[in-house]
Amino acid sequence: MRIRREEGGDFLCLVAALLSVQCLDSVALKVFEHLREGLGGQLTVERVSSMTVEELEPLIKSCNYYKTKAKSIHACAVSLRRRHGGRVPSSFSSLVQLEGVGPKIANLVLSVGLGDETAGLVVDTHVHRVAGRLGWAAKSAEGGKPEDSRRKLEQWVPEQERVDFTLVMISFGQTVCTPQRPSCGVCPVRAFCPSAGCAEDGQKKSVLKMLHGQGKKVADKNYGGSEEVVIVDS
Repeated sequence: MRIRREEGGDFLCLVAALLSVQCLDSVALKVFEHLREGLGGQLTVERVSSMTVEELEPLIKSCNYYKTKAKSIHACAVSLRRRHGGRVPSSFSSLVQLEGVGPKIANLVLSVGLGDETAGLVVDTHVHRVAGRLGWAAKSAEGGKPEDSRRKLEQWVPEQERVDFTLVMISFGQTVCTPQRPSCGVCPVRAFCPSAGCAEDGQKKSVLKMLHGQGKKVADKNYGGSEEVVIVDS
């Protein structure tokens, strides 16, 4: 979904990210396109802010929590028009003040949507799970939270590599290191994964390089690289 470079791409990225919360990628993408088509291609701050929440709801009804998401999308559009000149703010502190936008969505919009390499890492359920299994952060079962994983990962992942890191980790978590029945037999880093019962030492950067071979192909296919917005489920 190449939207970052489209006119009004910043708002399109924000809407796509809001739709993706706790929703499968495939569903969120279809809902996004249905919403855009339903508005005659005019998925803009001006158009959405002039609508009511009730008018938005039927256009995204096939998405889970559609009432909450319609409310958030509408509130964001109104706030952007009234306070930000119709543009998505480029600062983390301003983004998290928008309704429905937490740290993860804010960093997603900044990094992948707006191309800000200095933005914080996007840690969704996949990134958090893979990092925990590899011993890079505490697992959920150990009390670890996505925000804890983000802080741990940001200690060693360079700013200029964070977008690629996010894409690779998400795609790897979706295709190999899945929540249930992970495909450990074909995992390229199994030898370095404590969760697979292996304990060989492996430098983090070396392990990440191996993940690129498996995950980058999927990321490029699904997301087309950093010029596209990442739809995440959480």
